Amino acid sequence: MSQLITEENAQRELPLDPYHDGLTCKEIEFAEYDMNGHTFDSCIFNLCTFTNADVSECIFQDCRFNNCRFLMCKMESTVWNNSIFISSRLTGMNFEETSGFSFYQEYEDCLLESCVFYNNTLKNMYFKKCMIRGSSFQNCPMQGISFVETQFQDTGFLGCNLEKADFRSASGYAIDPKANKLKNARFCLPAAASFLYYLGITVEDSF
Repeated sequence: MSQLITEENAQRELPLDPYHDGLTCKEIEFAEYDMNGHTFDSCIFNLCTFTNADVSECIFQDCRFNNCRFLMCKMESTVWNNSIFISSRLTGMNFEETSGFSFYQEYEDCLLESCVFYNNTLKNMYFKKCMIRGSSFQNCPMQGISFVETQFQDTGFLGCNLEKADFRSASGYAIDPKANKLKNARFCLPAAASFLYYLGITVEDSF
């Protein structure tokens, strides 16, 4: 049975055991607590804040984050296995330092700003109705990833395997087809016309 942990009782209950199963956490500022090495299994986080929080060596397994805020978290060797983010904001998150073991996340109605994905395996991940701004995807296996109604702004892809990726309803992306693998990836016009810039092609309406 899920146990509700709130800001009022977190000071007393959160540190008791490094393993947390089925918790529902509400309105907690996690930077105030020592979370290093904790495991959260099938937990729900509602309206929680992770501002400069140290979640190093934590395991988030089958967790859901609703309306949460993440800012510049320390994530050395952190495991994100089947983590789902809904209506959340992530700023300055460097996923390069996380554990590569079972890395899988889903995002819906989220803002990802100044985030870095480097050497992260993002196969079959799912982004829906997100804004991805000022971020970077580099050297990432991303086969089968889906960006449904997702907007990109000042976000780069370099050395990524985007085979069978779905960008059909995405917009604002800028992908160099010479610097990424795009076999069987799906795109739609007019957004896909951005490829022409990297190919040195200019399309004009008329003379």
